[in-house]
Amino acid sequence: MKTKEQDFTRGSVIKQLAAFTLPLFAANILQYCYQAADMIIVGQVMGNTGIVAIGTASMISFCVNAFAIGVTAGGTVAIAKRRGAGDEAGQRTASAAVFALAAACSLVVAAGGLAFAPLLFAALNVPASSFGDAVSYTAIVCSGSVFTFGYNAACSLLRGVGDSRGPLAFVAAATVANIVLDLAFVMGLGWGVAGAACATVIAQALSCVLAARYLIGRYPSARPRFESVRVLFSELAAVLEVGIPSAFQMVVVNVSYLLVTGMLNAYGTEVAAASGIGLKISTLSGLPCWAIGQAVTAMTSQNAGARKPGRMREVVLASCGVSVAVIAVIAIATQVFACDLAWLFGASDAATVEIAVLYLRITCSFNAVFYALMYCFDSFALGSGAPRLALVNSLFDAVVIRFGLAWLLGWVLGFGFAGIYVAQALSPVIPTLIGVTYFVRGTWAKEAR
Repeated sequence: MKTKEQDFTRGSVIKQLAAFTLPLFAANILQYCYQAADMIIVGQVMGNTGIVAIGTASMISFCVNAFAIGVTAGGTVAIAKRRGAGDEAGQRTASAAVFALAAACSLVVAAGGLAFAPLLFAALNVPASSFGDAVSYTAIVCSGSVFTFGYNAACSLLRGVGDSRGPLAFVAAATVANIVLDLAFVMGLGWGVAGAACATVIAQALSCVLAARYLIGRYPSARPRFESVRVLFSELAAVLEVGIPSAFQMVVVNVSYLLVTGMLNAYGTEVAAASGIGLKISTLSGLPCWAIGQAVTAMTSQNAGARKPGRMREVVLASCGVSVAVIAVIAIATQVFACDLAWLFGASDAATVEIAVLYLRITCSFNAVFYALMYCFDSFALGSGAPRLALVNSLFDAVVIRFGLAWLLGWVLGFGFAGIYVAQALSPVIPTLIGVTYFVRGTWAKEAR
């Protein structure tokens, strides 16, 4: 059977970037759709109360998914470098390490989510009318986190061997399943927010099983092979060298969004609902940048393993140009159709629409270019062997600016929720400058020779 893996060490960079990114983007869009379906369908049935519950609880779900993506990202780098170096045995051992890591992390997340969800939502000022539903959603999603980690483990390995098309089919099946089950559980059976959570977990289970079977059946070089405990732990250490900073980076960013959501909840149900809707829309607008970033990590990792710094440079420059052009078009479209998007994503009254539009006017504007560049350079840092740089950038982006400046503008200086929106818009500026500096200095090129 013909495989869809790609060799990124030769050929046209632009063509490879486009061919690899488009399926990733389509998969990200579909995955986003089955997550957004929860809010849209619940919002239509339950109104702002349901939107606030889903909006806040889904941030926990995002954190779990972000942690899974981050901790398994080491698999992409590990297997891509071994593929670039022609080491098939190393690819199989790396695959085993990634799946073992995913299983262990899923147990920790499930236990933590069940134990701490009520305390967390109390600290985030979730309104009483939405509190119980938010806890139920989180408990169910965290209980099924083994599927989230398993799916991301398989997909990280597929990206490492150069296959971005296979995961598209898995996410498509999961999206259809989630939407159908949302309609059945939420609208048909009246299970509300808990029904949306059940639909999400079942969809994740489907995508996990499909991805694992595809990986094992299609790519012999990526089939998990458990050798001695010593070899497995050695490979696990290599995966964690990238996985830990990457996971911490992803979690820090999403926790900062969670903390900012807690700030916004304090302004009442309308602001909380509108901000949740705005975040969903702005997340959608950033998906192309995320897909390009995933491609950059895989492509630079293979070329780092093959000792080709010049080609690594080509990948970064091409990705920056494409990412900036795409996000600029999306930002303009978001500004033009902001009101329509707010209604589409579940805003149920004019006041909520007005606040959601303000969110988009501020957070989907000039900063879009900085987001595009930040994703490219952070992904390059992961692929070139500098995951700590991406971690430092996430601390500036999430802690110092998004949360710290939001607290200063929103609460200390009294600009309210509009000040919090401004802080979110400014968050990618410094991380972008740090990433550009790392790329221009070129220390990575010496290490790749």
